[in-house]
Amino acid sequence: MGLLSRTLSLSQEKKVSEKTISFIQFTKKFNISLCALFSKIDNNYLITNSVGFDGISIISSISTNDFWDGTINNPNKWYSFTTNSEMVPFFQLFSFNQKDKIKGIYICRFEDKVFMVCSTESINFIPNDSIIKELSFINFDTKEDKKEISINLEKNENIYKFQIDVKNAIEFHVGKNLRKLEYKNIIQNSILNEIYLFLEKSFSYPNLISTNSFGIFNIAFVSESQLSEKLLQTHLIKELYSILDEESNLLILANLGKSNSYKDVMDFLQAK
Repeated sequence: MGLLSRTLSLSQEKKVSEKTISFIQFTKKFNISLCALFSKIDNNYLITNSVGFDGISIISSISTNDFWDGTINNPNKWYSFTTNSEMVPFFQLFSFNQKDKIKGIYICRFEDKVFMVCSTESINFIPNDSIIKELSFINFDTKEDKKEISINLEKNENIYKFQIDVKNAIEFHVGKNLRKLEYKNIIQNSILNEIYLFLEKSFSYPNLISTNSFGIFNIAFVSESQLSEKLLQTHLIKELYSILDEESNLLILANLGKSNSYKDVMDFLQAK
């Protein structure tokens, strides 16, 4: 049996209705791997939730209500743009790197939001009405519902505690590229969400990840042997370059030691 065999309950303080789902659960349900949710703020739209978008695209997403009124007239229906001439008006919303990969753009406008899905050479998408019906059930204020996660350590395994700090990386990236500073906090949080998704995939079960402060991630890494801090930091900087460009070099990784104590791991994951 493992040294630890207890269930950790990592939950959001806010309870979510059983009828609603998080944005990430929604994208997983329909197997959508490249998309963005634009929310109306003042008289502009900008990305507040996304999957697979880089920092420059999120920053470039700030667009006027007039732009969307002129391109997407009717709500609750799909608009498909699959030729280069059709997609040109939307290219301003993407970074150069991301724009070059896009082969199709599919958009649905609902309430005060715009949902965009993109296809590439490797990512296919077929719009259907069931996706539109589900949009109204998304709770955009939470990443996930309550999670029940079990830690089971086999013989000779330990939990190695790492803390990843991308606060400065995000702030410098946004500060360098954003002109409309009134949207700084919203844009920073949107980029942070993308980084969270990347780290969640990188440190999947049985590893654990939590975040309780802006830009700070606590990682409980399960392994028989110590992971090289230098190699891990180099890997993370390289991978996060796709989101933060050269500002990924500002990532800070701290090795906080190992543990096989349930209480110690819980305190670490919940620490602010």
